[in-house]
Amino acid sequence: MVGAVVIAPKGSYKTSTEALTKFLRACSDYDFVKLLIDDDGDLGLRFDSRWRLLDQKEFNELLRQLFAADNEIRRDIQPYLVK
Repeated sequence: MVGAVVIAPKGSYKTSTEALTKFLRACSDYDFVKLLIDDDGDLGLRFDSRWRLLDQKEFNELLRQLFAADNEIRRDIQPYLVK
C-alpha cells in the first residue's frame, strides 16, 4: 500500500543547492515517510507498507506521520517556494 501527497508542484519551488539540501535533510526527520521529487517534478511525501504487516494501528500511525510531515515541511519550505 502506498500513500502520497504533493507538497509543491513542479515549478513552484526553488532547485538551488540550499533548497535541495534542506529537502534531503528533512528526509531524516521521519521514520516511515519519504520526501521526494516525483517523475513529474512535483515535491511530495509518500509512505509504503506491505499489506501483510498493516493493521489498523499501523495504518493510523503511517497517516499520522504523513500528516505531521506534511504540516512541518510545508512550513519549513516556505523560503524555497517561488512567488
